[in-house]
Amino acid sequence: GDEAARIIPPEPQDSPLPDGSIAILSPTLRVVPRGASGAFEFEFDTVVGATYAIQSSQSLSDWSTIASIEADAATESFRDPDGGRGTTFFRVLVPGP
Repeated sequence: GDEAARIIPPEPQDSPLPDGSIAILSPTLRVVPRGASGAFEFEFDTVVGATYAIQSSQSLSDWSTIASIEADAATESFRDPDGGRGTTFFRVLVPGP
């Protein structure tokens, strides 16, 4: 059958925080069309300087961090290094303050 990757967005964070600081909201993920390599790729909006953890799961219950990205642009992208390994779910986490 067809193998597919699904993106599961994290629950949004509240903003602003009680101490008056600004929360970084959960990013919205956008799937990038597969290129010649067939690798699965997505992009997401970021706040420059924030660090984002990319996690994957094949069961939605056990998550593993597979990459960490420190944003240096308004949009970052991630290409699954194990593309084509079966149904895989992805999420992007923003560490708390």
